[in-house]
Amino acid sequence: MIQQLDLPKQFIDEIRDILGDNEANQLIESIQKEPSVSIRLNPHKGMNAMVWCALPFSEVYNEPYERVPWNSTFGIYLPKRPDSFTLDPLFHGAAYYVQEASSMALGVFKNHLGNRPIRALDLCAAPGGKATLLQDILPKGSMLVANEVISNRAAILSENMKKWGYPNTIVTSADPKDLSEIGPWFDLILVDAPCSGEGMFRKDPEAIAEWSVRNVERCVERQREIIDNAWKMLKPGGMIIYSTCTYNKYENEDQVNYMLQQLNAEKVDLDTTGWPDELLKAVEPIKGAKTETFAMRFMPHRTKGEGLFMAAVKKPGELTTEEEQEKKKGSKIQQEEIPLYVKNWLKHPDNFIFSTMPDGIIHAIPKVITTTLEKLQKMHVRLLQAGIDFAEVKGKNYAPAATLAHSIELDEDSFDRVDICRTEAQHYLKREAITLANDANVGYIVITYAFVPLGFMKNIGNRANNLYPHEWKIRMELKE
Repeated sequence: MIQQLDLPKQFIDEIRDILGDNEANQLIESIQKEPSVSIRLNPHKGMNAMVWCALPFSEVYNEPYERVPWNSTFGIYLPKRPDSFTLDPLFHGAAYYVQEASSMALGVFKNHLGNRPIRALDLCAAPGGKATLLQDILPKGSMLVANEVISNRAAILSENMKKWGYPNTIVTSADPKDLSEIGPWFDLILVDAPCSGEGMFRKDPEAIAEWSVRNVERCVERQREIIDNAWKMLKPGGMIIYSTCTYNKYENEDQVNYMLQQLNAEKVDLDTTGWPDELLKAVEPIKGAKTETFAMRFMPHRTKGEGLFMAAVKKPGELTTEEEQEKKKGSKIQQEEIPLYVKNWLKHPDNFIFSTMPDGIIHAIPKVITTTLEKLQKMHVRLLQAGIDFAEVKGKNYAPAATLAHSIELDEDSFDRVDICRTEAQHYLKREAITLANDANVGYIVITYAFVPLGFMKNIGNRANNLYPHEWKIRMELKE
């Protein structure tokens, strides 16, 4: 379908300067077309046969889903956008993330991360698409701090990270300048910088109305500030992945060249071994770089997806690891003494310490994140998530935290599970009452849809209480 988008003249002039008239015309024409729709499956939740049968359009789309070439295991294109992802229980169960296909290219950096556990930071992480993808590709035993300075966006980020289910995660809401007081601490930092959003023009026409030369200039200033603070937090030998969803050179090549020339960053050679032809179309040299350096520049006339720029640089020096020494130090975090049967709600309870956090909930905190967590606490950084929301004390008993059901660490045999149909699942997600079978056991029950956990209910015999979090409930009216 052709849209009629009134593109700013200054933007068109800039595109012609970058691409030349012929290819610029191709890009401008592609921007007038409907955007593609893609989702990325959760490796731990989205790969069972029941999920595949219940995915959007599965009942009417009989052909195999088209795969995103640069993430062919988990990334798929949908034939069209559903009327609403909000009403799909699989969306709320984090069986998949609705992610623009170009952004999935972050996954190609997996080959650059090695095999040992690392500390990673997603500095501008909301709403969580790239942060959840980072969790998928980090070496086993790694940890991730996902940060977002804007409070309401940080709350959305925290929800998405909890639902995706990885335990080795801290979510913070801090200005990069304040966060940089931690010093050179991270092996990998993703700077998905706030930008002028040119790559989203056809997906979000409001971005066109907000575009201006002055806004581009403001974005450049903010990006430079974020880069400087990220550099302070990067360990010698560590890597920064820099990305935007815009086309102009000021927010892209010029920022990478700033790191190379002013911060003395070193280039990262992209390992293109085995890359599909569709991805190679996005690889191009960075103009003005002091050494031959390549980036990925996605444009909708070249690849099936929206506009995106992504490049990586390294900090001079040798990367060192302190994780083993940290494990021997032990943690200063105050620990709770809780019964073994409660700890065994987790698959690997020995990998965690249990502590009541300021939110009043007992958290299962992976030992691998404790040193970083202690440093952030001393810095008085606003913490939204630390490890797993695990349990609450109810009188003399323990109750599972409402969001524990989403954790991939939850032991599958700890609680009975009841799989419900799509309509029932929608009512559950609206936090309405649903009826369990008469033979359902009394106690806490994990509610699932297509065997994907959605949350808890407490069956007390004559009724069952819906324990889905108030702040997550669906507010949209259901379709009859």
